[in-house]
Amino acid sequence: MAPALAELAKRLLARNDVLAAELARRVASAESELADGAIIPLEDVEDACATLQGAFYRYLSGVAPLDLTAVGALGRRRADQGVPLPAVLHGFRIGFQFIWETLAAAADPDDRPAMDDLLGQVTQFWAMLDVYSTELRRSYDEAVTARVRLVEAERNAHIDALLGITAADISRQRAGAEALGLPRHGRFQIGIIDAAPPPSVALWESRLARHGIRAVWRARGDHLVCLAVLATYGSDHDLLDVLPGDLDARIGLSPAFDDVTTAGPERYRAVIALRSVPDSLPGIRRYGDDPIATLVASAADRAAELTGRIIGPIMQLPENERTVLLQTLQAWMEAAGSTDAAARALYCHRNTVRYRLRRIEELTGRRVTDPRHAAHLCLAVETIAQRHHSDPADS
Repeated sequence: MAPALAELAKRLLARNDVLAAELARRVASAESELADGAIIPLEDVEDACATLQGAFYRYLSGVAPLDLTAVGALGRRRADQGVPLPAVLHGFRIGFQFIWETLAAAADPDDRPAMDDLLGQVTQFWAMLDVYSTELRRSYDEAVTARVRLVEAERNAHIDALLGITAADISRQRAGAEALGLPRHGRFQIGIIDAAPPPSVALWESRLARHGIRAVWRARGDHLVCLAVLATYGSDHDLLDVLPGDLDARIGLSPAFDDVTTAGPERYRAVIALRSVPDSLPGIRRYGDDPIATLVASAADRAAELTGRIIGPIMQLPENERTVLLQTLQAWMEAAGSTDAAARALYCHRNTVRYRLRRIEELTGRRVTDPRHAAHLCLAVETIAQRHHSDPADS
């Protein structure tokens, strides 16, 4: 800095407390968020002015290097206090204008060399406002981000307790419901959504909002868990009724339930429902709607063991032959035992379907026309459809 400017700054530093009090009054009168202690007390503004103005005078006088530590601290404090960022930045502009005015007022107008030195520092002086404002904005945004993360972490902790993702007793579940603004009683449902790319909360929230359904959401890995408030009064509709059938996602739904503190067991039922949706196709299944699929998903290891006993000989065939027989069996079951309908679905002749079914009977020793044997084969087909599925995170 120029010698004349450094000398002026030293003189003003000696009066810093008085000048800081005047600056604080200017800032408070210009910003309603700071006026009369609307958000923060005037004493806080005075302390900030004294600290920052004093540090700037010391920098201008050459007594100390530029130090933005106090600027960062103020940005974080104002963010925590809820002061809007534009108000804080405006206060900085007022402060720099005030300091320039005090420097100009302290200069001797008859001392031409000193005045030339002062005017020669105008550009550098106001460039410092950008430096200060940048640091203030950075620290303010950093504090806001940290606060948002803290709020989100607290919210997620309440959701995890309510959904049984973390251990919680009934009192903590009630507290979680209250913190989330959920009623204790009503009609609720859990949905677990598996989609690629990972589901967007905003997208799904808007879909439910169109039907007047409020929900809280929790992302778990590649899955999105939804606790939906279907109604706080009598109503028979649920998520299966309002979600469109052409969604490119796999969705498992719990049954509707009436006590929000039972959301933990219901979430597990939604997990089982999601497991029961075949990996290869998008679809929606509600727990229990397909009993065989639900049972297979509930005990995947045992179902796989039984499947080996039921259709083990088929599984030993070359891949092409095995695939053809299993596809035929699945198509025949989906066609409710209609050979003609299965043939149309497979684009083959009905006699071809009959031949393949006889081949299945020969290999397994089970007749497709025997209800008990057909149930065994149905269990095996369902197990194969589910076997490549990966469970939701933290299920």
